[in-house]
Amino acid sequence: MKSFAKTLFGFFLLIIALLNYSCKKEFSNVGENLQPSEEFLKVVFESSNGLVAYAKKDSATKTANITQVAIGSLKDPVFGLTSNGLLQQFNSKSKINFGDSPILDSIVLTLQYKYANAVTGEARDKTAGYYGDTTSTIGFQAFRLAEKLNDTILSNVDPVKAEALSEIIYLKPKPNDSVSIANIGKPGESYRVAPHIRIRLNDNFGNEIINAAKDGLIDENSEFQKWLKGIYIESKGIQGGVGVLPIINLGSNNTYTRLELFYHDSDDSSPTMKNYIFDSKDADRRAFYSHDYTVSTDQTFVDQIVGGNKEEGVKKIYIQGNSGVRSIINFDGLADWSDKIEGKLAINKAELIIPVDFAEADKDKFDPVNKLTLIYNIKGNNLTPPRDAFLGGDYYGGTYDSDTKEYRFRLNHYIQGWLNDKTDVNKDTGVEFRYRDGLAILSSDLTKDPSRSVINGINSIDPDRNLRLEITYTIIK
Repeated sequence: MKSFAKTLFGFFLLIIALLNYSCKKEFSNVGENLQPSEEFLKVVFESSNGLVAYAKKDSATKTANITQVAIGSLKDPVFGLTSNGLLQQFNSKSKINFGDSPILDSIVLTLQYKYANAVTGEARDKTAGYYGDTTSTIGFQAFRLAEKLNDTILSNVDPVKAEALSEIIYLKPKPNDSVSIANIGKPGESYRVAPHIRIRLNDNFGNEIINAAKDGLIDENSEFQKWLKGIYIESKGIQGGVGVLPIINLGSNNTYTRLELFYHDSDDSSPTMKNYIFDSKDADRRAFYSHDYTVSTDQTFVDQIVGGNKEEGVKKIYIQGNSGVRSIINFDGLADWSDKIEGKLAINKAELIIPVDFAEADKDKFDPVNKLTLIYNIKGNNLTPPRDAFLGGDYYGGTYDSDTKEYRFRLNHYIQGWLNDKTDVNKDTGVEFRYRDGLAILSSDLTKDPSRSVINGINSIDPDRNLRLEITYTIIK
């Protein structure tokens, strides 16, 4: 009976929250029209009363058919060295026909940057074509994949490579500069297209494709994808600067993430260059993420992430995308606090405030994560958020505020459920969550977004900007 009463009480508060959500753009405290304002009480939880937070390595994840990937190398003074790669399959058209006597001119792998304007590119912002420093020089090399891509491949599994398809090339990415290419069939003419990287592949590989087509081995796309299981674009380090992670467009709107074979017919009296395009649209792909945290110069970071020392989380915690770092927060102090209160607690407002370390907030080349998310803290690849997340972004929060240098989450339902020692179930997976196991904090786009955030801990060097939970509540007697 007691359990039923708790459940009914929690449901009642959730209904009030939903009514507030539907009626107001600016959210008021739950129940403020039912209780005189002078009877609202407020409490702040941080280190002195039992809030616990720490950072840990994130789990590897599946990246099947992601629509963008950050590749390259980046040496971050806090987060160490990141080296990312791409495993990409390509499509052929049915019945490849290069003519009777084709002669290879070249074969080029192109990787289109994430962009807004296909011709002019766009100004730098969080969603543009890179993360890091584009004045840096980074290296890439293309390899043939030895094994077919499958659904079990995780982001931290080293790709199985066959022969190299290119030399190591070094370049300074130019994600906002359009590229001039030859106008096929019109000698001497060129035109500009979307920003992209161009990697010249070995002529031997191009001739292999031509010969396979002659022999009828790749007449259908399915045959071509068996013949060429895919190409792995591997990061080959940094030659100058801190490095950079160009963000490559793999979505259905990309045109220049592709293989392009250039050839001419030897029988032509005046040879004209022709081309054949193997596009990547809807083709299989995977990301490879590698993080070396041992080279970090932030000892608090190394102690937590490499050494597993959770106690260091009182100073700072950390978030990084690309299966990098997540943080865990537990609200253990709520139990002692609520036990001392006579009567039922009604949570009017519960807000988790996550301040970015001022020293890191405006650091050039290392923008904070644009948006965080919270999920229940359980083992495995769980991505289930608390129920507050379903009340909408304006209510729930999580977006970085560049003025206050912080993130905020509204957690009225979750904290009420925590006080009632509630459990929840994901209807799709059947996995059960206990509210008192805490929450994980991570990038909302953990596979595609490489950015990172350094967060003040619950007892940071800036006591006015600690990680904290602020609760406004009413006692119902």
